[in-house]
Amino acid sequence: MRCADITTRLTAYTDGELSDAERGQVEQHLRECPECRGERDRIARVLQIAAQWEPERPAQTMARRPAQTMARRIRVLQDRLLRSAPPDIMTPTELMAYLAIDASRYEQIVDSLPRIEIAGQWRFRRTSVDSWLAQRELPGGVVQEARMVLL
Repeated sequence: MRCADITTRLTAYTDGELSDAERGQVEQHLRECPECRGERDRIARVLQIAAQWEPERPAQTMARRPAQTMARRIRVLQDRLLRSAPPDIMTPTELMAYLAIDASRYEQIVDSLPRIEIAGQWRFRRTSVDSWLAQRELPGGVVQEARMVLL
């Protein structure tokens, strides 16, 4: 399996949702690839942090305004998760700047990019994006001058 294939399965692997065959393929790749092991460890860390948050007892204001209170709590938890993301994790905006593409081009290629979901938002690991770009090199290893051409 390629790193791009593994990154799309790591959350399911961490949650124990893969079939025995898929789990074996992922484990084999993880034994050989330190980058994907690191990604697995980061996902496990985020899940561990999320599991440590204990729900608080509802305050009286929650009874009065449950939708606003819950929305605020969700934003706080999402902010905590996003702040714990490692530095090589990029937001869609950071990815567009990194690839020098606009939003319409991003929408065209986003489904083919290796990505992870954190707090309901897509994030992109710089090393995975670099690997994805390397797979789009011209014969002989010559990369196009502009990344836009590679995409």
